Amino acid sequence: EKECLLLAAKGFSAPQTADVLKLGITTINTHRTNLKCKLDCETMSQAVYEGIRYGYVKQEEKNNV
Repeated sequence: EKECLLLAAKGFSAPQTADVLKLGITTINTHRTNLKCKLDCETMSQAVYEGIRYGYVKQEEKNNV
């Protein structure tokens, strides 16, 4: 899930994330749904914002993915 959040922070779509992580799109969508639920967000943009705010996404990680 963290890798999905990091890739979303870089602007990767769900299909792009699936390609990068070599996972199915259904798995990526499940991870994204779980992230939004855990971070109490309705969109991935909100989840990325909360991930940054809570320190789950650090600037150096975002730049290195």
